[in-house]
Amino acid sequence: MIEVKNNDTTQLNVPVKNIPPAVDDKSGLIPEDFLKSIAKEHEVSQRELKVLLNSMSGKSTQTIAKELQISEDLVRKRLSDLYKKFNIEGRGPVKLAKLQQLLLTSYQKYSKESRHQQNQDWNLAPDVSVFYGREEALEKIKNWVLQENCHLVSIVGLEGTGKTSLSVKLAKEIEEEFEFILWRSLHLTPTLSDLLKDLNGFLGKYEETPIPTEINESISKLIDYLRQNRVLLILDGVESILQPGQLTGDYLETTTEDEEEGEKLLTYKDYGEFFRRVGESSHQSCVIITSLETPKEIALLVGETSPVRSYKLDGLQYSEARSILESQQLVDQDSWQVLINNYLGNAAALKIISQSIRELFNGKVAEFLEQQTLIFGGISNILNPSFSRISHIEKEILYWLAIEGEPVSFAKMLSDIPLAVSQKELLEALKSLEDRSLIEITPKDPKEGKTTYFTLEPLILEYVTNKLIAQISNMEDAEDSLSKKIPPAEELIELTPSEKKPVNLTKWFNGEFEIGWQPLSSLYRVKPLQLAPKLRSTFSLRDHSYVKRFKEVCFDSIDKQVALLVAETKDASGKIEIRVQIQPVEDQNILPNNLKLRLLSDSGSVLREVQSASEDNFIQLPRFRGMTKENFSVQVELEGNSHTEDFVI
Repeated sequence: MIEVKNNDTTQLNVPVKNIPPAVDDKSGLIPEDFLKSIAKEHEVSQRELKVLLNSMSGKSTQTIAKELQISEDLVRKRLSDLYKKFNIEGRGPVKLAKLQQLLLTSYQKYSKESRHQQNQDWNLAPDVSVFYGREEALEKIKNWVLQENCHLVSIVGLEGTGKTSLSVKLAKEIEEEFEFILWRSLHLTPTLSDLLKDLNGFLGKYEETPIPTEINESISKLIDYLRQNRVLLILDGVESILQPGQLTGDYLETTTEDEEEGEKLLTYKDYGEFFRRVGESSHQSCVIITSLETPKEIALLVGETSPVRSYKLDGLQYSEARSILESQQLVDQDSWQVLINNYLGNAAALKIISQSIRELFNGKVAEFLEQQTLIFGGISNILNPSFSRISHIEKEILYWLAIEGEPVSFAKMLSDIPLAVSQKELLEALKSLEDRSLIEITPKDPKEGKTTYFTLEPLILEYVTNKLIAQISNMEDAEDSLSKKIPPAEELIELTPSEKKPVNLTKWFNGEFEIGWQPLSSLYRVKPLQLAPKLRSTFSLRDHSYVKRFKEVCFDSIDKQVALLVAETKDASGKIEIRVQIQPVEDQNILPNNLKLRLLSDSGSVLREVQSASEDNFIQLPRFRGMTKENFSVQVELEGNSHTEDFVI
């Protein structure tokens, strides 16, 4: 170590609490390694370096000359060369004092930066060198953290909106304001005990006191560090510790295998106490979380004057999103706004769809929009995480809104939705869906209208519609069964009417279907916005116990065709319950007028008959039941033309 002796009264910055100073500001020591490093930067020769090291020790020219076995004139020449290389001006001893102060100041800056880097742990934080927009969000959250001294801030939004990138970008921009920065991901669902052990270990690495193991003591210890030091802690992916299949905000509970104790319950409810205490305690730090939904303790503490805030991250604005489209060299800029709106300004979705447009449509946005299809490729992966977390009632609300296809008031929803729920339960479910950014509430400004309406954005509408279609048709299972049961081509012989065997409904339960009876997925090949009538007609048949198939009925003489849908399930008594419907096919929304659907007994007598009226989008027979080996027939008649299908249970 080299000692600097001068009369300068400048002191080093006060070191961060709990961290030993890198420089002793009483003796003014500067490490020799640092002097060698900075000398190399200024192209100082080895001979000049020897003079510099001795001069920094306060030795006289005569002493340096004697120790280096050179003349005093040569020592003065080398010092003169050093002053030039460090841009030091002046005369005599003043120049040496300036050089000493310059080197001391440089070391103080280096020491501070080194300590700052040692007190940052970015863990698995992503690179944000490419970052789109979000100036408004950054400024607002910066103000909460730096000016209003908020203790806890949640950033919530759909997958792909850029919550994680925003948290990293924010931390990078305000890192100079904090002594410690820690970024942690909760995607691997660490227990609170493990997380606190990690955080307390990092913040207390200069202490010799043991880290507490009891949860409340560990929380208290962390809050002590948040009081003593200015800490910025980012917890990413908090939804990973929240319970899926319920309304927003409840904590995950799961079972795990322990070698000694066997199967035991693993709960994350203690995170709620952690968030509550961080939000309510007095300290000078800030904890930022990113999540698909807000933990309930945080939601309860959020307020405009509270030290706990929540920022809902919506999609990018046009000016922010256009850079994504430009990067893929898309054309038809007049259509860009529609594309951005269709995908909710979601950065991840726009990146996926832009690449697809470039590859499939030669970058022509207008041509892609003509297809009127939003969900394909990896777009579903953006919505899957949120949809997989919703509760049963939330899912039913989304399905019902998709079927309605237009904004619905709360009063209409309460009276019409086919769910046995109370007003309170419906309100809670709607609030949960709004928190998840899965429903749109209009008008957003109360001044625009007295009635509030709930609806789905086009992207969400198409996604939910596809989910509903898959559930109704039981798509994967049905298509898989059909592919296994189709007989070889040489057996596809058209029999004469007298030789036709009745459709065996019992075999349907085993996945054996006669030729011509198709899965319902084949019926839904039209655009999602045209599906409402069909979905409404089959909404009650979504139970997985139903086996469902349809067959096209063609009346060639009048160039008309409809779909005959048959669904069956077994009831508690062992009888087979059967439902029969007639629906339009292809892109038709309504049935032909005066179309008749009849249920015939084994002897041919009419048991029930229904007839389509003007603007009917489906008709159905009352449900009926039968026992094994019983026979019945279904007849469809239109303008004197009829088609009959025979069945055996």
